[in-house]
Amino acid sequence: ACGAFVTIQAGEGGSDSADWAEMLLRMYIRWAEEHGHEIEVLERSDGEDAGIRHATIAIRGDHAYGWLK
Repeated sequence: ACGAFVTIQAGEGGSDSADWAEMLLRMYIRWAEEHGHEIEVLERSDGEDAGIRHATIAIRGDHAYGWLK
């Protein structure tokens, strides 16, 4: 019954990769909400034009690590 930390980094690619990183972050958050897990955004760095450059979230709940692994 372990939680998990999820880190997303846009890397190279400008605003397209930053936008994709934000979509990926939203997908993880929505998945956790649908499965009844608690979400805490620990760190978030927005991109210049759109999206995010870097984000770290904590997902807590029954077997969150196992599902995300």
